[in-house]
Amino acid sequence: SVILTVRDNGPGVQAEAVGVGLTNTRARLEQLYGENASLTLMSAPGGGAIATIVIPIHA
Repeated sequence: SVILTVRDNGPGVQAEAVGVGLTNTRARLEQLYGENASLTLMSAPGGGAIATIVIPIHA
């Protein structure tokens, strides 16, 4: 798998945060990779947010 992680130092995200961009990205990942891919978004300890995308490597 390839794991992409992006972290910032902003105010973080709310637990119920769901927007068009997140919804579309999750839908595209599912369309391309099925259940083998994921997108997670969470608040980082001490502030900020962490977004992680996991996609499979096709041999």
